[in-house]
Amino acid sequence: MKHVVFLFSALVALSASAQDRHIIIAEESLDPIVTSEWRVGSNTLVRKGKDLEGRTITASVVAKKFEITKKPYLATVLVPKVICKEIPGEGLGQWYDYWQTRSEGKAVVLSQAIRGITLNQAQTIVSARDERNLPLYFRSKPRSWDDFKAEILKIQRREFLPIARTVLVDNGDENARNLGYVTVDCRTEHVEDRIIDYKTSEKVIRESAQQVELEFRGGELLTGEEESFVLTWDGREANLRANSSYNTYQLSQRETTSSIVFTARGNRQQVTPSINPIHVQTKFVGGKIAYEVTNTAFDTEVGGKVVVTVATIGKSGWFKKTQGTHSVDLTGPKGEIVTDISPNSGAKYNVQFSAQILGSRFYNDRSTYTKNQSFVAPK
Repeated sequence: MKHVVFLFSALVALSASAQDRHIIIAEESLDPIVTSEWRVGSNTLVRKGKDLEGRTITASVVAKKFEITKKPYLATVLVPKVICKEIPGEGLGQWYDYWQTRSEGKAVVLSQAIRGITLNQAQTIVSARDERNLPLYFRSKPRSWDDFKAEILKIQRREFLPIARTVLVDNGDENARNLGYVTVDCRTEHVEDRIIDYKTSEKVIRESAQQVELEFRGGELLTGEEESFVLTWDGREANLRANSSYNTYQLSQRETTSSIVFTARGNRQQVTPSINPIHVQTKFVGGKIAYEVTNTAFDTEVGGKVVVTVATIGKSGWFKKTQGTHSVDLTGPKGEIVTDISPNSGAKYNVQFSAQILGSRFYNDRSTYTKNQSFVAPK
């Protein structure tokens, strides 16, 4: 008991020494504030490579419950002290018409006006009401920086919001200017002050693991393609979100004795190929430039035909000129282009090539991206 009396007396003495700076140390107990919350666990399921049958993916996801302890302590900090004539409460400072804004919009405006207050914190401040249902805080503009500071400290004490440091210290100079507490007739000095701050610690006190199966009905993928599914679990409900450039999905779920089973019913879309699978090798046939063309992703199940277009570009220093553009239809993995271009001895050439897949249920007729390579003609 003697220790408790000594602590209380020390706090009262400290409060009295700070009164000239409008700092009021909390008379409430400095016991830790302990809360708990569940945090959603997530897992990203990746499906890639050729899959026309719809393989089932199994995974697990864990949600965790955290115990959060906020331990208050008295901190000595440097805060701006504005020294000037008292400034009237109306018409000065960028408060974004806070007092004219309707109730539903006040939290957004307050978080914009006061640097160091988050939107969630502003919502707590705005929603606080007294027994007459009047706002507890910021009923009118604080008339001086000291009054503003006292309001922030009062909010921190009563609502347990750790805003004193972020508002008065980290963003103190900016808030003093923006909110209308610094004019040409004022000066700002940084003085030592005492505020209640919080040290936050957290630990896991419980875990909830959930097994999940993801089975497919449709939703075909080809070589080089990839899609993902984001799985979340909050300890009670599981959710799944599809991220795919190749399929649209309808998702449903059911529970078994050991897992939650999601069924993904996919509808394949005709898309632009995400890769350029063409390989081009330069050769010379009868004194002409020729190309051996290979489709490294050839697949009979893709269907249609692949049209490869090759442009041959001559180089001379910085000057470039297209010598010719040629194409070949590939119905198999390989093809050949023999151009009518006779290369100059030792000349440098660029080769640009792309492909279209025509008549396939998997792809539209847009070209792949263009690849570039170069070669030097023999002397």
